[in-house]
Amino acid sequence: MLVISGPNGGGKTAAMKTLGIAAALSQCGGFVPAAPGGKLPVFTRLIAVAAPRSSVTAGVSQFQAHARDLALALAAVRPGALVLLDEVGNGTDPGEAAALAQAVLEHLLAREVLTLSTTHLAQLKGFATRTEGVVNASVQLDGRGAPTFVITVGRAGRSFALEAARAAGLPAALCDRAERLHTDGAS
Repeated sequence: MLVISGPNGGGKTAAMKTLGIAAALSQCGGFVPAAPGGKLPVFTRLIAVAAPRSSVTAGVSQFQAHARDLALALAAVRPGALVLLDEVGNGTDPGEAAALAQAVLEHLLAREVLTLSTTHLAQLKGFATRTEGVVNASVQLDGRGAPTFVITVGRAGRSFALEAARAAGLPAALCDRAERLHTDGAS
């Protein structure tokens, strides 16, 4: 199990999608863009949970859609499957999200399912650090703030959310206040 973290816009989802495409190409005998000697197993299933579709008219929130997608994915898991989870647990209270996300990862780990999950949640980074069979990985930005698309295995990454907010144009005073709140641990 690999838990990828790092900055917003740093390439976590791109890494996950690249693995998914490589696995699908491999499954059908296609060329896999990988280093010489790289190997992928034959998967019994490719399962991905990403970008939940909410619906105001159907009364389905982003989190409810995500939870539904997780339930469908977990029901489809079989030995030999590859599971890709983008921002598992997103769309709700961060504490509850982290607990749910960890429970999902524990469930998959107990079933020995090859899993790649992306996250910003500190609890999941800690889970990866202290759990046998789970490895942290991170992505980074270059000096200009662009993704490097290099994965560093063995180290969790930082989100740099406040820096991303500044770059997105949020007012400096607001970002300064957010930094003080974060540093002070206030909510």
